[in-house]
Amino acid sequence: MEIDKLSNEQIEEQIELYLDRIETISDHISETEDNSIRNVLRNQKGGYKQTLNLLYDEKRNRQIKNAMNFDSNSDINLLGTKWIGKFSPDSKKDSILVFYPDGVLKYEDISANWEIKEGKIILSINNGFATMYGRNENNKLIGNAVNIQNNEWSFEYKNIDINEVLKSFISKNEEQEAKINKNIENKILKLGKKWNLKNYLFFESERYNIEMCQNGLLKINDNIEANWFINNGRIIFNFNHIHVEYNGEILQNKIYGLAKSSEGKEWIFSGELISEVVKPENSRTLKIKSENKGFGLMASNNETWNNFKLLDNGFYFEDEEKIILTSVNGQEFKASKGDVPWEATMYNRSYDEDKKYYDIFYGRNPNGGQFLIYRSKSNKFQNEITIGVLNVKSDGITFEIL
Repeated sequence: MEIDKLSNEQIEEQIELYLDRIETISDHISETEDNSIRNVLRNQKGGYKQTLNLLYDEKRNRQIKNAMNFDSNSDINLLGTKWIGKFSPDSKKDSILVFYPDGVLKYEDISANWEIKEGKIILSINNGFATMYGRNENNKLIGNAVNIQNNEWSFEYKNIDINEVLKSFISKNEEQEAKINKNIENKILKLGKKWNLKNYLFFESERYNIEMCQNGLLKINDNIEANWFINNGRIIFNFNHIHVEYNGEILQNKIYGLAKSSEGKEWIFSGELISEVVKPENSRTLKIKSENKGFGLMASNNETWNNFKLLDNGFYFEDEEKIILTSVNGQEFKASKGDVPWEATMYNRSYDEDKKYYDIFYGRNPNGGQFLIYRSKSNKFQNEITIGVLNVKSDGITFEIL
């Protein structure tokens, strides 16, 4: 069967056909007691699954091609723009998109990123669970979206100003707001107190080093005093000496937000943690090479994932008994070289197969939970490790050891 020559209707028919075949043969496998027949049926089922995956891949590729079937716009500057609209026709309320630096996209409390590729806007939502393909037309962001469940839909957002964005963050429940504010304060102070703020007007411009001190005191470049506080779950920096308010949030271990002067000028900013960790003796530096958080029920939760990402530019130490990874905010991830406990083998169905190709080390997250470190047995990849939750090898962050 030449799948690429089938019509869309024929693709759907073949998907239904192979789903039925897999269900039928699964029933036969469970009913037969003859091992030789069961093995034949399992091989046949594997062939059906392989064909079904090819059909799904072809369907998804066509959906993506169709979603991107519009004229490119080579003159796009989205940095700092703010939009409101419905994510999908089924959405009950509007959502806000803010295009921050580093390809970070503000969308609800969900991990999201953006890029412009060949003049087309591509938004990745929830670690690729859904992908939106859009264009900027008449002050509107419009386009088509596809998710991994092969659903597709159209979307439309309109451009808004900073006041509408900030208004959306205001909470009507004082008790809930107080709880959120406390959680945010703990979260940012846990990451660190010293940050490097970058201002973006049309491009990266002036920078400030800030230190968040007790009782709301903010030190700017070590010699200017200002103040900071948490309001509506947002981090507020008041630069009183230049009459500017910075209104930000924590996204992917950085601070991103909107700034506004008393004269009405608006721009966006980002804040990067200034590491105060001293490099441990006999350690090497870690650098992220690739990452795969997974998605749905199999995805690593945001808190654990963000802790792992803090290992970027952190340190690697190894001796005969253990591996110690130190993050840029001083957390230590210790993994033993002994036997991996049964939980790891239970959660990782590929564990026995993985052991053929990787040395696997077990550890406990300093903030709770467990993790595994994989290191290839191949000499070619001896300077790489992958850290992830108790799941499959593909879900994790791969670091290069420099």
